[in-house]
Amino acid sequence: MKVREYFWKAADAEGRIIQGTWQGTGLAEIRRRLYHEGYYPILIRSSQGLSEILSALQAFDLRQNSLRFWTDLSQRLGMLLEAGIPITSALDLMSIQGRRKARIGRQTNWAEVKANIEAGLELSEALNDVNPPPTPVIRALIRAGEQAGKLPGILTQLASDLEEEYKFQRKIKGALAYPSFLFILALGVVFALSLFVLPVYEQVLSNLDSTLPLMTQVIFTVARWIPLSLSLLFISILGGLCFLRLKYAKEWRGKGLKFLERIPLWGSLYRQSDQVQFFRILGTLMEAGIPLADALSLAQETVRLPVMKEKIRELTRATREGRRLSMIFQSDSFFPPDVDLLWAIGEESGQLSTILHHLAKILRQDLEEKMERLTSILGPILVIGIAAIIGAIAIGVMMPVFEVGTKIQ
Repeated sequence: MKVREYFWKAADAEGRIIQGTWQGTGLAEIRRRLYHEGYYPILIRSSQGLSEILSALQAFDLRQNSLRFWTDLSQRLGMLLEAGIPITSALDLMSIQGRRKARIGRQTNWAEVKANIEAGLELSEALNDVNPPPTPVIRALIRAGEQAGKLPGILTQLASDLEEEYKFQRKIKGALAYPSFLFILALGVVFALSLFVLPVYEQVLSNLDSTLPLMTQVIFTVARWIPLSLSLLFISILGGLCFLRLKYAKEWRGKGLKFLERIPLWGSLYRQSDQVQFFRILGTLMEAGIPLADALSLAQETVRLPVMKEKIRELTRATREGRRLSMIFQSDSFFPPDVDLLWAIGEESGQLSTILHHLAKILRQDLEEKMERLTSILGPILVIGIAAIIGAIAIGVMMPVFEVGTKIQ
């Protein structure tokens, strides 16, 4: 059998995520080696160098809709399996449906997925060839469903969770769209006035045989610096991002998120968004029968902020050491109040997954209310700011004209 190079990502006993490349004859061999070394496999795929990079670039547009893609896939495949259709026949039907949808049909080779299953691979491994590929959480849920014999139900629940997450993300983006548009509009208006309008008025008014009012002089002085300042600011931000991307190729996103954490308002919103994601995913993983320590390691992959990842690693270590997590939540102010009480109730009642879903729902509703209040405040403030800037410029420009008119009379 041909030896190939495989890229893998796994969690160690303390919940840290590590990755590497090994030579092997197949996915099964790499998985056995990882288990033998004491690692929990998260991702195993064939490394194909340049061809893999080109394939990723070609599928860039699909990765942008990865959440929607896997929602649709889980829903359709779960429905077919619940109807009693064998997995191979279900994949044939998926292939027919895929050909009717050009975007999905062009990127997903269902015949290859079916061939992998017929060769003995599990569905969670065979789906690695689907583009966009499944996330570690999706792969773990499908694997848990296969092992427990509850794959149709797991897929249906997964589709429901992904649909809920998709709607939540759209709601957050929609709430931020209007303030972002107004902010960019304000910068554009100021830049255009400073670059095209005010220099013309300054040249005209400078020919008048009179001293310009102080307000007008200040406006013209500031206007001379605004185009250069905004250009330098834009170049500095772009250059800083490029520097981080080149110098810290693997850590640049984490460094940007660390900076975001320090922003008082946005940092707290991102932190709560990560907490919603963490508790929801953790509840789904535990509901599928995945052990708590492994579920924590997988849930760590779904959050963005480095501080949140570190907190989850602490929870993973505590779980492996046999400590009660409710005591850790009680002593850590990072998590919302009452998490320790709800977690303790879930541990004692054996309904921890239900409690986690309930907690995620409460936090999501609270986050949505905060976003609505924020946008309801930012919108009017930005509108008033734009009106004030334009009004001040208009008054400053017209004051010399009024003075000249008064002198003529």
